[in-house]
Amino acid sequence: MKQSIKNTLYNVAHSLIIILIMFDIVEMIGRDSFPKEELPFFFGIGGFGVGIGLGGIWEYGIEENFLRMPSNKGDLTNMTICGFIAGISAIYIHPNITFLWISSIISAIFVIWYIVKMHKTKHERSKINY
Repeated sequence: MKQSIKNTLYNVAHSLIIILIMFDIVEMIGRDSFPKEELPFFFGIGGFGVGIGLGGIWEYGIEENFLRMPSNKGDLTNMTICGFIAGISAIYIHPNITFLWISSIISAIFVIWYIVKMHKTKHERSKINY
């Protein structure tokens, strides 16, 4: 029971971080940069790329190689789908820029805390050989 709650929270954290990143990207690029008909296509495909790109870097680069933890294709799929959905929904949802700044900083602190925490116990896990 406790492990399933941890896994659920872990997946929610993956999703929220990818969603925040996509909202930040849409705010940086701007919704007025493209015609309204092209926005869902552009930001949807962009969100898919961000999800699969950052998900791959996180799962295979950081977790598997740096932290010596087994990668999970389910997490990569989760991040890819969330990136796609967030890319499309970020067009229509206009969050407060202060909210984006604060939540992005808090997310970055949690990511750094997680990496430091897991890196301390890295020597206890054996190198993963596939």
